[in-house]
Amino acid sequence: MTAPRVERAPRRRGSFGLDERRFPDPARVEAELRSFLAGRLPEVWPVPTPPGVSDPARADAAGGRTLALLLPRGQVAVLRIDRDPDRPDPESIALADRCRAMRIPHATVSSLAEGRSALRRLGVEPRPEAPPAGPTPDAAFRRS
Repeated sequence: MTAPRVERAPRRRGSFGLDERRFPDPARVEAELRSFLAGRLPEVWPVPTPPGVSDPARADAAGGRTLALLLPRGQVAVLRIDRDPDRPDPESIALADRCRAMRIPHATVSSLAEGRSALRRLGVEPRPEAPPAGPTPDAAFRRS
């Protein structure tokens, strides 16, 4: 007696967009970072890019934008918002080299979550604190 033949369903991952690599929109990520900074970290000021330095149409075609930040204590940091941080374009590589040479903290990000973790690494955004384990003494000895 032979084993019954098992019919497999066709793979339909492509119809759900699971096989496609989707790159984030740098303009949307920049807007999210700016609104996050305005709401949660008002002491960090994003510096507007001068008109002659970076053309937004060219930046979108190249796949990235640059966001300079004025940090507390008179420091500066640079966030490069890239479509694909795994394969940076020549402008991103040149910016990273220049920042390294000038000892300016910098990071290449592609989402709000990566931007927040970069701000944590720079020491700008405080790390989330874990809630205390178990009851606190105030809650244990509170009188009704």
